[in-house]
Formats: sequence, structure tokens, C-alpha cells
Amino acid sequence: MELDEDEFRAQCRKDYRTPEWHAYSLKTCAKRGHRCQRCGRRGVRLVVHHRYYLRGLRLWEYDDEAVEVVCASRCHREADRDREDQNRLDRIRKEFGPEALKHVSPHQSELRKLAQVETPFKQWLIDSGVYPGIGIGIIGCTHSGISGMNFPRTSVGT
Repeated sequence: MELDEDEFRAQCRKDYRTPEWHAYSLKTCAKRGHRCQRCGRRGVRLVVHHRYYLRGLRLWEYDDEAVEVVCASRCHREADRDREDQNRLDRIRKEFGPEALKHVSPHQSELRKLAQVETPFKQWLIDSGVYPGIGIGIIGCTHSGISGMNFPRTSVGT
């Protein structure tokens, strides 16, 4: 018999308190070097995070690629958001087909990830001389063959 959503969540909460889960968690953390797989920190409280859940599997029955070791604070919250985003996309794909994903606007966590890499990338372009000498503001970039990209103007490299 298939568990409904509430029953499934209740089963998971129970499973997290079992000796099987505790042993699986310790073994997984040891296999991953007792290090957060997202930020690389050691010596912090680590948890084993499920990237996805499958009905019919107990928490300790998942393959290695289905879980990641993360620090219990920021990285675990980020991993939870990533799983929620993936679940959201899976629901859209299931209900409307894969073509519908082309029309889905970026979710907040996707925008956060982009913001983390966008500014350093722009600075790298400036520092490496690929895109030198820009001032303050937003411009349409046509320098060095990078057409149509917008970069913030800065005094770096001028």
C-alpha cells in the first residue's frame, strides 16, 4: 500500500530516530571525509541530506549519489531549497511536459546562485583584460567580441 504524503513524512520522522539511520549517517559522513560537500568545512555539525526521496525506500536504503553530507546550517538550508526547486520542476515537467520548462522563470534560489558567480566572473573579465576600462552604470557590451552582454561599469582597469 502506497503511503500518502502525511504518512510518508511521519515515517521519515520516525526513521531519523532509528539505529539504522544513525549507522548509515555515520558511515556516509566517514566515506565523505567528515567534510561538508558544499562549502568544504570540517569540524562543524554535519548532516546527511537526501537530494530526493523515493516512496518505498527507508532513509538508510538510498544509493550514495542520492545523499550528500552538508553542514547543518546554511548549506543544509541551501540543499533543502535545491530539492524543493527540483521537486517544483519535476511537478511542472510531469503535469505539462518537458517543453513547459522552457517557459518557467528562474526561481529565487537559481537567481541567488547566479548572483554568487556573476559578479566574480565580471571582475575576472575586467582583471584579465578581456573587458577593460569600464566606468559606472550598465552598458551594452560590444568590446572584445562579447556582444549583447550587460556589465556594470566600474573604474577598475581605467
